[in-house]
Amino acid sequence: MSVNVVIFSDVNGVIGFGRYGGAYRVATVLRNAGYSVQVVEFLASWSLEDLRDIAAKYIDRSTLFVGFATSLLIKRETKTAIERLERTKSNRNGGHLPQDDDFVAEMFSIFRRRNSNVKIVIGGGKSAVTGMGGVDFWMWGPADVSAVALCRHLEKDVPLITRKARSGVAVAHADYPFHGFSESHIDYQLQDLIFDGEHLPIEIDRGCIFRCTFCANQLFRKKGQMIKGRKTLHDEMQRNFNLFGTTGYMFCDDTTNDSREKVTELHRNITSLPFQISWTGFGRVDVIHTHREQRELLLDTGIKAILFGIETLNHEAGKGVGKGLNPMKVKDTLRYLGETWKGKVAMTGSFIVGLPGEDEDSVYRTAEWVQSDDCPLDTAIFSPLNIRAADSDDPNAPISRIAKDPKSYGYEVSDRRPGRGVSTDGPYWRNDLMDKIRATKIVDDIQSSMQQGVPRIADWAVYSRLRNLGYDHHSVMEKKATDVEFVNAAMARHADMFSAYREKLLA
Repeated sequence: MSVNVVIFSDVNGVIGFGRYGGAYRVATVLRNAGYSVQVVEFLASWSLEDLRDIAAKYIDRSTLFVGFATSLLIKRETKTAIERLERTKSNRNGGHLPQDDDFVAEMFSIFRRRNSNVKIVIGGGKSAVTGMGGVDFWMWGPADVSAVALCRHLEKDVPLITRKARSGVAVAHADYPFHGFSESHIDYQLQDLIFDGEHLPIEIDRGCIFRCTFCANQLFRKKGQMIKGRKTLHDEMQRNFNLFGTTGYMFCDDTTNDSREKVTELHRNITSLPFQISWTGFGRVDVIHTHREQRELLLDTGIKAILFGIETLNHEAGKGVGKGLNPMKVKDTLRYLGETWKGKVAMTGSFIVGLPGEDEDSVYRTAEWVQSDDCPLDTAIFSPLNIRAADSDDPNAPISRIAKDPKSYGYEVSDRRPGRGVSTDGPYWRNDLMDKIRATKIVDDIQSSMQQGVPRIADWAVYSRLRNLGYDHHSVMEKKATDVEFVNAAMARHADMFSAYREKLLA
């Protein structure tokens, strides 16, 4: 059953199983344009022999390209579980794909032996750095339009706008913009081999209304605006329920609760469904502080896990980067949420070490509070500030305001060369209070200390992915990250899912 396009994907750095929505959004637009597509999950798990079998079934002369969705791929690891800090390090040390260079070269050769004209395409978050050999096309930015343009070029030699890359050429979102998000959707198909009741990624919105100085997001929206159409979202969830029994979602949205209007609209839409959903996503504490009714509204919609980008509990540093709520009010709002969310919603707070104006004593005081009984967060993440290289191969790649003009924020930056395609691997920086090396050491100290406190395993990244392994809400919420027996059992379930998927894919 050969197809026009094969897209490989995986989320191999997080315990459990979950899909990356970008691969299926591209598959949707290509299928709607008349092309046949097979998305292949578990990229990091396949052997070369498996890949030969996949190629034999899905690749022939009609195949236009084999693509790789790189956003959530990390270096392939043999560890039974990868703690978040270790996952970040693996990401920095890896390339675009999970496997080593020899494996990748042979994998590409397998595909080209089936069809000498088949093209290798790299998309997703790591495509802005184009140094990997053997690649024909790099897809820069959202590919809602450019993916179809590429297929028409390969099929019918329709002219294609390309840009210079170190290996192959790039096709840029800037040349193929997309303006139809309000009615866009991800149409999962039976050939995608969705598991019964699987929690799926779904796009709720695109863009962010906030302008945090450390953030590279450049897709901005107006306050109160929800771009996704009500009927589009409602029909998408109803369709997934009818086809797959899906009631669980990973919301692909920068900030689910960014305004009163948006949460009200989501609540009206979701509660009108004839079934109850559950979801995980990203949020802001300061918005809930202002609109306290969001606590109950979000709970009604089925929230189960959320990541709050708190970033700092230093008031001056927070005001300087777009997180200006007084730290005492941040803590009070988290306690307010904990009054009704405890045991129902896994709350994770993220913190950045190295922000302008914050010294290490302030960071350690934050870490001390996070680990105290007074803190209602279930888990916390500390990361060193990353100032992404400004000279990416993609001139339109997202870049933060700090990265655009480090000196104005008090930073000296050196070695600004792009790395191997990893967005977390920015250059060395220093300011008057610390440098990247010291910030990384502080993060290591804090994460090691928190590990001693036996943190919960449930957070926004793993909740749905553990539910996909068959664990119920209570089991996920009560388990600890240090429970080796549970982790090993979860990895065994993941292996069983891969075996079942492999059998269906190659049947």
